[in-house]
Amino acid sequence: MERHGRHAHSRGPGRRTHRLPPSPGRPVLPPAQARPGPACELPFESQVNTLSTSPTPSLVTAAQRRLWFLDELRPGDVQVTACRALRVRGDLELQQVRRAAQELLARHDVLRTRLTGGESGPVAVTELVVAADVAIVEPPPDTGPEQLVAAQTLEPFQLDRAPLMRVRLVRLGARDHLLVLTASAIVADDRSAELLMGELWTLLSGGRLDEPAPVAVEPSEGGTPQDRMRFWTERLVGLPTLELPCTLPRPAHRRGRAAAVAVPVAPDSLDRLRDSAAGPDAGAGAELVLAASLQLLLRRLGAADDLALGVRCRSESVGEAVGPLSDLVPVRCVADDEVSLLELLGRYAAEFAACLRHRLPFEAVIDLLQPARDPGRPPLVQAQVVAAEPGEQSWAAAGLSATRIDAPPTTTEVDLAAHLTAGGRLLLVYDVDLFEAAEADRLAGQYALLLDQVAADPLRPLAELDLFGERGHDELIVRWNDTGRDYPLHLCLHELVERQADRSPDAVAVRQGDRTLRYAELDRRANQLARHLRERGVGRETPVGIFLGRSPETFVATMAVLKAGGCYVPLDVGYPDERIEYTIADTAMRIILTTADLRHRLPACEAVCLDQDADLISRQAGTRPEPVAGPDDLAYVIYTSGSTGRPKGTMIEHRGIVNYLMWAAERFPMTGRHGTVMHSPFGFDFTVPSMFLPLISGSDVVLLPEGDGLDELVDVLAAGLDFSFVRLTPSHLAVLNRQLADRETEPSVRALFVGGEALHAGLVKEWWKLAPDTMVLNQYGATETSVGGCSYVLDGPPDRKIVPLGGPNPNMRMYVVDERTRLVPPGAVGEVAFAGPGLARGYWGRPDLTEQRFVPNPFGPGRLYRTGDLARLSPGGELEFVGRADHQVKIRGHRIEPGEVEARLAAHELVHAVLVLAREDTPGDKRLVAYVVPEPGAEVPGRAELREFCRLALPEYMIPAAFVALPEFPLDPNGKVHRAALPAPETSLGPVELHDAPRDEVEALIVEIWSEVLGVDAPGVHDDFFDLGGHSLLASKVVGRLRERLGTRLALRSVFEAPTVAELAEVVRTARADSGERIPVRPDGSSAPLSPAQTRLWFADRMTPDSAEYVVPIALELRGALDVHGLGRVLAAVVARHEALRTRVVEHDGVPVQVVDPAGAFELPVVPVGDVEEFLAEHARRPIDLATGP
Repeated sequence: MERHGRHAHSRGPGRRTHRLPPSPGRPVLPPAQARPGPACELPFESQVNTLSTSPTPSLVTAAQRRLWFLDELRPGDVQVTACRALRVRGDLELQQVRRAAQELLARHDVLRTRLTGGESGPVAVTELVVAADVAIVEPPPDTGPEQLVAAQTLEPFQLDRAPLMRVRLVRLGARDHLLVLTASAIVADDRSAELLMGELWTLLSGGRLDEPAPVAVEPSEGGTPQDRMRFWTERLVGLPTLELPCTLPRPAHRRGRAAAVAVPVAPDSLDRLRDSAAGPDAGAGAELVLAASLQLLLRRLGAADDLALGVRCRSESVGEAVGPLSDLVPVRCVADDEVSLLELLGRYAAEFAACLRHRLPFEAVIDLLQPARDPGRPPLVQAQVVAAEPGEQSWAAAGLSATRIDAPPTTTEVDLAAHLTAGGRLLLVYDVDLFEAAEADRLAGQYALLLDQVAADPLRPLAELDLFGERGHDELIVRWNDTGRDYPLHLCLHELVERQADRSPDAVAVRQGDRTLRYAELDRRANQLARHLRERGVGRETPVGIFLGRSPETFVATMAVLKAGGCYVPLDVGYPDERIEYTIADTAMRIILTTADLRHRLPACEAVCLDQDADLISRQAGTRPEPVAGPDDLAYVIYTSGSTGRPKGTMIEHRGIVNYLMWAAERFPMTGRHGTVMHSPFGFDFTVPSMFLPLISGSDVVLLPEGDGLDELVDVLAAGLDFSFVRLTPSHLAVLNRQLADRETEPSVRALFVGGEALHAGLVKEWWKLAPDTMVLNQYGATETSVGGCSYVLDGPPDRKIVPLGGPNPNMRMYVVDERTRLVPPGAVGEVAFAGPGLARGYWGRPDLTEQRFVPNPFGPGRLYRTGDLARLSPGGELEFVGRADHQVKIRGHRIEPGEVEARLAAHELVHAVLVLAREDTPGDKRLVAYVVPEPGAEVPGRAELREFCRLALPEYMIPAAFVALPEFPLDPNGKVHRAALPAPETSLGPVELHDAPRDEVEALIVEIWSEVLGVDAPGVHDDFFDLGGHSLLASKVVGRLRERLGTRLALRSVFEAPTVAELAEVVRTARADSGERIPVRPDGSSAPLSPAQTRLWFADRMTPDSAEYVVPIALELRGALDVHGLGRVLAAVVARHEALRTRVVEHDGVPVQVVDPAGAFELPVVPVGDVEEFLAEHARRPIDLATGP
């Protein structure tokens, strides 16, 4: 290759590419200055770190401004770069490379550009002469070429020092080197790096270069600037946030560190996809093939069907010029489950063409839409596609041979990207802070499976695509659900107790105070009552109500109903009469077991009073009646709250509860002196194991008296009774931790069964301080899964804030599915579903609801129960709770899972417990409210402290608007938080000082700058910059103006770390004390750079100087006597008050700046008007001269 000019890289046969048409505001390379001769003719030593004394300042692009801002915010962090590498064999000297690199700097002005901070942000400075940054590198042993290249890209650039390009020669051998060219994205995009490496090779191999390609600005086809802004506003309004199947928690601040994995797609699949895309039905290039296929992948993995992907491309007008000339075009498309690749490609081609016609720089789109500030998430676009133009793979000239090294990217501006390299490799580039390597490999494999399928049949709908393959299905369906256990599922629940009664008839089964009930007596009395019920007509699956307080008679009644063949329906005495009446009517039960003192609360029905009818019942034979129930018959029906407001009766069969109890007995033998203490309501399914697990194991149940609460439970646990287990909700555990901390004795419990709510690790750690030898089991399930479907045993300190839910229990199968009951991969959020013998039969008398929640199992035999809970599978197959699908809230367009906010607040050292929910106490004003219970003896943290604590880990839209302090949470009868009883927020936590005036000159200056930048009047010294509408770009303006007026360099992060006037003023005072500087006053008539929005409007005015498109006319009709002179004085005062009304835009050396004129007299002309409408129309069409004003 003897010549390498701007036409040297062909696109290849059949290659069709999309280039971004030019647009106003897009970077234009600075015109060449009086270029000196080749810099390499100067002695090298004299060039090192020298800059011209006559640099050329110019405006920066919005993209450059953003990259500069990120570097200012996190200096030394990972920067976005463009890199190319060759493996060169032959005689190659360092000085030879240095001369060639120096020629590149002389040839391309943009490579000699650096950014320096100004009042309103960065200014680009192009140096006339700068030394090339070239060095030789000795590599560490046993490191591959790709890793060596990647290491060179991680070295940060100093953005205020040119050049922002470097060349490294990595010595592999005497005649074997890696030639690595790396440029900051400030000065070069990916295509520019390709061109620069081509030119570098041409110079090294003795070739000659063409003149650099010029950059032309062509007129836009997309209508007026207002049309373009309207287009993007309408296109992206209501854009959902892309939720990726990440396996790691999203950090508070993204670093942009990337890794890449090759997508193992079949070699001919990409070629077939290109051919399909180039056909008349789509007419798309490689970029859109990647975009459409990536959206299909993400949709299939649980993302919303409506999302925007970024397509990275360059403007046609820039040709083969070098510079930061590529841009990200957000293309929004909808992909439902019936769409095919070819159909989606057609949508992308049409939408992409529309985006190009209405082009705006990506940063301008962000500036226009102002998405919510989230430093942990890329704005608008979280995934993108990049398709590099195919390049040559090897070269040979002048005794040198070179081979392309496709080094994987080490930085990324998005969370996930599909990257087709110039060498033809397809990579999946991912943020290493979000994806583990193993999961990225899995994702790449799924992408390859999808690509191979759609390449074979581009008309195949998404719903029919298989993303798991045989191995993936085996893992999710078989291996992680290999739970088979040989339990006696042919037995009924009462038969398990009968067998234990035969083994230990004299052992105590139930204790309450001084009363005891032994196994033999329990069996005999239950047999007598069962025979009595048989005579009353109770048979198979007859519903029988049990309306008894917590007592030994409850156990007798329950066993009797089961022995008679019926199913018991617990009627909790703590329930309101209306709820009890509803349950009785809904089941149409004819018989209710109760006592005389409770009979008056029941409606007209056939009641058996166990005390009044005791003599009659005792006449029955004490032997066991002939069994009539089987394992598939109902054991009990428990009523739980329904989403419609009507309680629903869940029907549990013997087989299901027996399966659960056999696992529990196997996993947790009754080794304590007592089995458990029963403290929860009879009508709560959590109580079922407390009743029966000890009874099938030969242990006993200690009953608290009816009405006793957690205080009595604390006394019992502190009495040293040695319980084998106790069942609790996390809310119960929080109360016990607090109250037992004051007791001298250690609670004597061998195991805790915790469930019903998300379990925070902090609660477990607090318990282990009290009783370190207790085993803790986190159990998850629902009444519909016979108490529990999966579990997680903590055998050491939890390493996560929320304790996992674990894997499926024996004989149960667990899946995480999407809305179409398809598997989602590990890391993706979906709905938890269960299959197996533990599933309920359904809901009593509710076939519609049963059909909705119990669906055919597509993964095996039987049915599938969809829980309505959201969770994700870990890479090891453990379930991690996310939240309730019906608790997920949407505030200001953002989907928020309150559990994530709760987890953050729970990590505060002074917070004992927290609950977050959305409230709409004022119609239309939905807010996130956090309810906080402080640690015992601790003061409630203030609102500002809690907000700042949240801000360190959460995006702004997830920070609660109000905080309410409570001594403890109100609990419902089942021990769960009673959400309806939580008070409305009246005042925020902590003292709030609003609109306090500045107290010294520093605060006054900051208030003035905030007023200018934010457009608000007189912010208070305790107001938060970001609460007032501030964001990252405005923060850079504040810092720039403070630097300008103070002459003191402040870090951009100062605004984030000190977001109030008072806090920032303290930072300023410290800086002034260190430097001894005073605040200078801006002189009248001084100039300032334009904001990005002003720059765009100025540019539009230059393009169409006679246009009045951005003139905003306002007309008022006044009636009555008018003091014209008085009106003039009022208007003059308004103009004097607002500097913006006295501002003009003039050019200094070709750069627009704003100049504020001094306040003066205001002339108010009085004009006679004939036709008012015509007069107003004529004035609305009259342009304004930005240079002369007003």
